[in-house]
Amino acid sequence: MLEGYTFLIRQPASTRMSRSEAIPPTARAIALLLSSTPTVHDAQPGVLHQLLEFSHRYTAQILSDALVYAEHAGRPGKVEMEDITLAVQARVGWEFGGRVPKEVCPVHDRTISKKMLTNL
Repeated sequence: MLEGYTFLIRQPASTRMSRSEAIPPTARAIALLLSSTPTVHDAQPGVLHQLLEFSHRYTAQILSDALVYAEHAGRPGKVEMEDITLAVQARVGWEFGGRVPKEVCPVHDRTISKKMLTNL
């Protein structure tokens, strides 16, 4: 499978354009990463599709979580880098067994604590 993508990369630019247009840019980037890895010599045909699916799903989940954090911070619809950072760190902690560093929490605590509580 990788040989086909490596062939695309090594072709002259004039012939490469016609075939590489059929490959989405994300798939091309993943194929380039795979072909540049010295320990990967070959891969089954489904590997590229699995990696594309994983990257799409992971990115969608991160952006969804960041949107929730932005709404909680009082910025509905306005995602900032801090929200994405927290979403990535939380996702890594949840999926891969890590945890959110304690240095990140005070930044969000101060933002949330600025909001006054309503009287009951």
